[in-house]
Amino acid sequence: MSQEPTVDQLQAELAALRSEVAELRAVHQQLPQHLHTIELQLAGIIHSAMDAIITIDEDQRVVLFNTAAEQMFGYSRDEALGQPLDQFLPDRFRQVHREHVRMFGETHITNRRMGRLGEISGLRKNGQEFPIEAAISQVTVEGKKLFTVVLRDITERKRAEQELAENRRFLATLIGNLPGMVYRCKGTPEWVMEFVSDGAFTLCGFRPEELVGRTAISFRRQVVHPDDREYVWRTISDAIQTRTPFQLVYRIKTAQNTERWVWEQGCGIFSPDGALAAIEGFITDITERKKAEDALQESSQRLELALKNASLGLWDWNISQGLVVFDRNWHELLGYSPGELPSHVDAFIQVIHPDDRTRVHAGLTHVLESDASHYDVECRAMKKDGSVIWIHARGRVLARDERGNALRLMGTIQDITPRKYMEHKLRESETRFTTFMNNCPALAWMKGFDGRYVYINHAFEEVLHLSATDCLGKTDFELWPHDIAEQLQATDQAVLASHKPMEREERLPSCEGEPHEWLVLKFPVPVAGEQYFLGGFAVDITQRKRLEEQLQKTQRLAELGTLASGMAHEIGTPMNVILGRAEFLKQKVADPKIKKGLETIVTQVERITKIMNQLLSFARRRPLERRPIDLATVIPGILDVIQERLKQHSIRLETDLRNAGRKVYADPDHMTQMVLNLVINAIQAMPQGGTLRLRLAPTNSHIELAIADTGCGIPEEHRSKLFDPFFTTKPPGEGTGLGLTVVHGIVQEHDGRIEVESTIGKGTTFRIFLPAL
Repeated sequence: MSQEPTVDQLQAELAALRSEVAELRAVHQQLPQHLHTIELQLAGIIHSAMDAIITIDEDQRVVLFNTAAEQMFGYSRDEALGQPLDQFLPDRFRQVHREHVRMFGETHITNRRMGRLGEISGLRKNGQEFPIEAAISQVTVEGKKLFTVVLRDITERKRAEQELAENRRFLATLIGNLPGMVYRCKGTPEWVMEFVSDGAFTLCGFRPEELVGRTAISFRRQVVHPDDREYVWRTISDAIQTRTPFQLVYRIKTAQNTERWVWEQGCGIFSPDGALAAIEGFITDITERKKAEDALQESSQRLELALKNASLGLWDWNISQGLVVFDRNWHELLGYSPGELPSHVDAFIQVIHPDDRTRVHAGLTHVLESDASHYDVECRAMKKDGSVIWIHARGRVLARDERGNALRLMGTIQDITPRKYMEHKLRESETRFTTFMNNCPALAWMKGFDGRYVYINHAFEEVLHLSATDCLGKTDFELWPHDIAEQLQATDQAVLASHKPMEREERLPSCEGEPHEWLVLKFPVPVAGEQYFLGGFAVDITQRKRLEEQLQKTQRLAELGTLASGMAHEIGTPMNVILGRAEFLKQKVADPKIKKGLETIVTQVERITKIMNQLLSFARRRPLERRPIDLATVIPGILDVIQERLKQHSIRLETDLRNAGRKVYADPDHMTQMVLNLVINAIQAMPQGGTLRLRLAPTNSHIELAIADTGCGIPEEHRSKLFDPFFTTKPPGEGTGLGLTVVHGIVQEHDGRIEVESTIGKGTTFRIFLPAL
């Protein structure tokens, strides 16, 4: 049974309680200040944090938005507070995010932990999306839940991860495509292999998985050729000890017991404390290269032996000793006995022609003072008897010292006098050929096997305005329109197929685009065996053709004049008698039928008389009586004469006779006849009516007269005959065929020209150009 506490004990306990109460009161008084300090510290931590920290309430609206969040999203704290959190997420994530926060508030379960988060995206104020990592937590304050989200912008980390992945892929691809084996060994004393590339199997027959985990020592002991093991081990060990890269060439035995030559390069990788961390290197198969090097060495030896046994002059210059050995053939080529010349390079220089010594000496100096390996020069040499020959001196540097200085130069000399003589004759021949062809007025060319131009002369360039640069190496299809190129190619092939020359006339456009007539000769040029080039000459015969046509026309006109004079004499008198009798009888008879028949006789006789007068006018054209005249004052008088005829044919007249007051030196009567003939032709071309246009205008040094109709047009096949005597497209009895011939003659007499443009169904325009004063 316990004793009751004494008064003293109760008083002591009471005093202790009072003391504790006093302490509690003191703590309670300091608590607000401590809480304020903690809040300030927490606010400082939050706002200085590098990660964005956002706190939202149960409605998911922002109640805290730190400085990092402002920088991350581009919103100020004032803009963000009170806004829904999903404002900072792309539309496609907002619903999912709201649901996740709601579920987290109920279950406290989330998959969002910093460092192991599935990717989500944030949305900046400027609309830019970016990857973020997030962690979420919740607290309950005064019965209300607050959710705090810590966000980290992982854009740079993602970029770094992508670059790292790309670098790894690139490195893997590079290693996988290297023609050999890449390896890495640990820096342990056993050099355990921790990486071997797939090239190992091709190189030595072992798969990477068979080698990883093995020591490099055991691997090398198995594959390195027994005679090379000590050399390989010592070279790598020395390089590791001196911390320098190593390179070595040695033989291996593959898993299939095949011997191969390999080249290896590698180095030790050391940690900051100086310890060997790893050995990395690369081994590749050089068996074929070694075979090629051995074959090259053997070939070089055979070549040297062949040179010594050939009829060439050999020389061997020991540069360090200053001695040159000249063989027997070398002496004999220059007319000396063996040993007659001193064994010194000066002896070689002294036999060179004085005019060539500087060039030869410069060539030797260049080989000695540079890294050039060959010496090659053609020069003249003086024989012992004083005669001059051409020699070809060639040499090769056989040895150099460690500083790159040539130690030995060996080569040959060959008498090339016959070749030089032939080259000289060839140059003379080429010069004569070039001079002849470039002064030849005819176009000349040559094409190769493939039809491409290999030569053209100056006339070709000048006449066609095509330079050698434009033509050489090109085909006709690159220089001419397709139809012309096909025509040229067809004749080329015919010549090459027949192996015989072919002469023909061809029509080709000039550089101005006008068609020219050419007399062309093409011929095969034997080149090699049964192969031929194609050569050709062409002469422009356009002017000759025109002169021939003009001569034919002149002859026809002369014959026409003779015929017209005879006809006028023989027919004129009977026609006058018939006309007089018919008019007399017409006055005497009263019978209408007879009178009508007599009128027909009169009309036809008058027509015959008119034709005869035109013939006489054409054949016996009177001398020109030229004087300065203004066509603008002549033409209106002509148009007055035809006004009635224009009305009868329902033809509208349009004129533009502004010629700026310029005159022509012409015969007024001939000008009247020329215009009248063309106007009448235009009226006759528009039986159903139309428009007749006359235009007069200055063009440079000429006056242009254009007479156009809207008639039926002239067929293409008739245009070349328009100005031929007696050519007409009118029905019999409606035209003499001399009107345009007279016009053409008048234009030529006045040093002018006439052009015709016609479109079927639209009309014809005659343009006359007369020299202006």
